Amino acid sequence: MTPEELKQILDKHALWLKDDSKGVRANLVGAHLVGAHLEWANLERANLVGANLVGANLERANLEWANLERAHLVGANLVGAILDFSCFPLWCGSFTAKADDRLVLQLFAHIARLDVEACSEEVKELVLKLPELAKNGFCKYQNAVKEAKP
Repeated sequence: MTPEELKQILDKHALWLKDDSKGVRANLVGAHLVGAHLEWANLERANLVGANLVGANLERANLEWANLERAHLVGANLVGAILDFSCFPLWCGSFTAKADDRLVLQLFAHIARLDVEACSEEVKELVLKLPELAKNGFCKYQNAVKEAKP
C-alpha cells in the first residue's frame, strides 16, 4: 500500500466518522503498514484485522473500537494511543509494543475484574495483588476512558 493509497483510505474514513452516509469505513485487513507514521491518525472503528503494523508509529492515534485482531504490533509505538473498546491482540504479535501507563493500567484493571475461580491458587494470588500493585493508578485515567457507545 502506497502512502497515497493510505491517505485516501484515511480521508474517506474521516468523512465516514462524521457522517456514515459519506465516505467509507477504513478497511485495512491484512494491510502492510510496517513502520508507517500514523501518529495522531483517527482510526476509530477501523478494521485492522491481521494488519502488519510492525514498528509503526501509532503515538496518540485514536484506535477506539478498532479491530486489531491478529494485528502485528511488534515494536509499534502505542504511547498515548486511545484503545478504549478496541480488540487488542493478546498474542505474540503484540510483544514489545511500546505502551504507556494508561494502557498498562487499563489492561491490569481488566485482568483484576476477571472471575479467576477456576484458576490455580498461584494465579488467583497474582490477580488479587493487581489492585494493590496498581493502587489508584487506573483511577486517574477513568475519566479519560470513554463510555461504551450503543
